[in-house]
Amino acid sequence: MNATKWMRLGALVIVAAAALPTAASNPTTVGELIVGIAQIRDLDATDARIAAESLTRAGVTLPTDLQFSKALTEADVIHVARAFGLKVTTTRPDQLFDEGQLNRFFTAFRGELSTDYVRSGPLPGDNGLGPAFDPFSKGKGKGKSVASPTDP
Repeated sequence: MNATKWMRLGALVIVAAAALPTAASNPTTVGELIVGIAQIRDLDATDARIAAESLTRAGVTLPTDLQFSKALTEADVIHVARAFGLKVTTTRPDQLFDEGQLNRFFTAFRGELSTDYVRSGPLPGDNGLGPAFDPFSKGKGKGKSVASPTDP
């Protein structure tokens, strides 16, 4: 590499390093999640409190223990998502949820979070008794022995 490329690479590293403390010192909050959901539903969302009130008036039962200024964790996202009927889980409930993850969440679940999304009946293949397909048995069921005394 020539000197110019090294200087550009060095400048890029410095800019990236300078951006990291800013992102860490200004984490995504629970309020931003609530405001984002209210905006998806085209509700009044000038701040987190008003967004939560708008969602409540629209029939959404939000968790009662929301702290809007708290740093957003995966557990917070799970609790709010379940208020919309989303079946989501996490293995890292204390992990912080950054702005990029929040944007991906909104993109992935925009349909379920919007006002025009209506789920009628159970999910396809779900009879209410559990999953329709067991990935471990691959739907083959329990086998019988060849010399079963009860099977003619």
